[in-house]
Amino acid sequence: MLYHEVMWDLIDMLLNDSIITYPKLWTDRQPGSVYSVVIYEK
Repeated sequence: MLYHEVMWDLIDMLLNDSIITYPKLWTDRQPGSVYSVVIYEK
């Protein structure tokens, strides 16, 4: 249970420092964006 809480805090810190970003699917909110998760686009 402790790891779960630490994990969320760590994710928040990484997002705030722009080390990681949310996937396009989560930020775009468009049904077609699911293809960006499963299909590689150049």
